[in-house]
Amino acid sequence: MADGNDGPGTPLLRKAGDSTPPPALEWPWLRDVLADGKMKALFDWGPLITFYILEPPTLEFWQASLVATIFSAVSLSVTQLRSYLDATVVSPKVLDLGFFLIFLLLTVVASSSTEAETQMMLWANPMMDAGIAVIVGVGCYFDQPFTKQFLSEARIPREVLEDPNMMVVINQKLAEEAMIWCWGFWAMALVSTPAPAYVDLFGGSYGSSTYWTLTWTCTYGLQYAVLAVMLYRSLVYQPQQRQARMDWLTKPVEDRQAVYGPPTTVTVDATTGREIEGGAGGDGGGTRVVSSMQRRATEEEGDDTSIAYASRVLARAFEHDPIMLSWPGVGDQPTDVKLDLIQKYFAIVIRQNIDLNHVFQVDGCKAVAVVVPNYTGIEYDYIRSGESMMMHGWSTAGIPMPSPKLTQLVDQTEHHVKRMSRDGKFMHLALFGADPDYKGQGYGRCLLTRILDIADKKGLPVSLDTETDQNKLNYWYYGFDLVGEGIHGPPPCTEAWVSMVRMPNTPKRPKSMKPPWAR
Repeated sequence: MADGNDGPGTPLLRKAGDSTPPPALEWPWLRDVLADGKMKALFDWGPLITFYILEPPTLEFWQASLVATIFSAVSLSVTQLRSYLDATVVSPKVLDLGFFLIFLLLTVVASSSTEAETQMMLWANPMMDAGIAVIVGVGCYFDQPFTKQFLSEARIPREVLEDPNMMVVINQKLAEEAMIWCWGFWAMALVSTPAPAYVDLFGGSYGSSTYWTLTWTCTYGLQYAVLAVMLYRSLVYQPQQRQARMDWLTKPVEDRQAVYGPPTTVTVDATTGREIEGGAGGDGGGTRVVSSMQRRATEEEGDDTSIAYASRVLARAFEHDPIMLSWPGVGDQPTDVKLDLIQKYFAIVIRQNIDLNHVFQVDGCKAVAVVVPNYTGIEYDYIRSGESMMMHGWSTAGIPMPSPKLTQLVDQTEHHVKRMSRDGKFMHLALFGADPDYKGQGYGRCLLTRILDIADKKGLPVSLDTETDQNKLNYWYYGFDLVGEGIHGPPPCTEAWVSMVRMPNTPKRPKSMKPPWAR
């Protein structure tokens, strides 16, 4: 594996740069026991589940809430202990504290009088669920989602946590996850309301057959069903998805070729870019050679077809691209620093995709294209994942995060191409650029035509994002159409960033034809 590239045997997310502060207590055996996923889930959700199990008719209401309060206090204590054993653990956690305060309030009120206990027993589930929903929602409103407190335990590199643009993206994802829980708790509050409402609002009799029917159907049945779905998603489905991503990302190269095919080398006509038989290629004459790049022992090996050389070509091609110019901490740097950072980023993108045999170059990287072959419907999401970025060198590259506008653009492109594709399968032109020293000599045309020919043979659409009006026009002549809205990037960008999709077998348009936006 190349330098700066985390192998599959190393931790996926780890601290880089400054080391983690030492723990206050050196008991590694206890730290490992309490850090087990099942153990953490027990203390995170145990108080809530315990209350649901013990509430009437199993125990008296005040007894069930008291046990849940004690369990919550134990959870708070365990989290505090974990913070002594592991300096990355945040204590107290918002949800733990929320559970403790809610159950303590229920216990105090319910034990104050028989009438109060009756009312608490009637409305406990809606009140508790709504209270948790409010706590989670308020945290999101103040940019402190409860999920954020689990972030430090993920061993995310320090420079990532200190990058304001990276944290914008991370906070957005954390807030989205927290809001799913917020709406889930509101749903639980709603479905647990019919039984108490039947008694207090509609004059129904507590303990009647109707009351118990509503209680067992709604309060116990539907409420627990919503909770079970939420817990399954968090504790089973999401870990399975993460493991599936890791299994795919670490799959042996030879196993990938069954889906993406072996590396290819074809000779194409220098004028049309169409594949032809024979021809020496690479001599600037009537033919060009388009081939798949391959991973080698080092990133410098292969000279002008190496990862290092290809990333340098792309860096020079994108030196004046609006995204690069508006990239915080990159676009405002001196030329040599800027090119170095851009090259590091492109090297990561090439590493992520090279084993899929869809990173193409022409005649010694005179033009380079990185294509994501979303042939099974998962590749695009998996390659964009944080796991993939960290595995392929992001944690050691020292690259600031780009503007969140870029994430918005890429998400828009993905949404539309998936909507327009067959079963979510498509090809995405992630990077495409020609060596500035050979610009205008048809190398880019040959490469793009080759990629579109592959897509046409497979019957797949091709998507891309672009940031200049000239590129938008050029791609439109190749059969691409605008999708979604134009996104206005940060200064110094003056032209809208756009998403484009070309449906299979769309012919090239004549230069005499005007695009829709110019008519």
